Amino acid sequence: MTRSIYHILATGLLALVLWGGLASESIATPMSSFSPPADITVEMHELYPNGAKKAAWCSPGNDRWGCSAHCTNYPDVCTTPATAYPFSGNPVTVQIEGTATNDRYLRDVVPQEMGPAAYHPTAIQAQAIAARSFAYYHIRQGSSINNSTQFQAFIPRKYDTLTASQKTIVNVAVQDRY
Repeated sequence: MTRSIYHILATGLLALVLWGGLASESIATPMSSFSPPADITVEMHELYPNGAKKAAWCSPGNDRWGCSAHCTNYPDVCTTPATAYPFSGNPVTVQIEGTATNDRYLRDVVPQEMGPAAYHPTAIQAQAIAARSFAYYHIRQGSSINNSTQFQAFIPRKYDTLTASQKTIVNVAVQDRY
């Protein structure tokens, strides 16, 4: 009895496959179109060392963590001085794919989310794809995001704290869109 059930299922599956292959060609049509945006708007907060947001908003002149990236006391590794919050307002709108110092969302997000010194370049590329997709999703949903790990840790000038080889890894990851 069990053998006949399997025979019927196999025959049915085969018929379905063959019928699908012989059926006329159909064309998939998108339900809606989406053009990737160039910019993203982010609410900027001071952050705790673990990336969680504090209640304090970033404002011009603020050099606390989250408002600007900096690292000191790491001789020969990273010695960037604390710099002030680079924007005149809050929230800020920056280019997703930008390369200018204060206009480069992915180049500042990717190394903060996943340090290029600790991971294989392919993993950094995957992070760039995930970060871009995450940004597009929230833009499409019309939701507000902030710079904390609640969304994606966007720390202005994080890219500036990287070594030359780490910057190269991040640049390749961000530019490799597929």
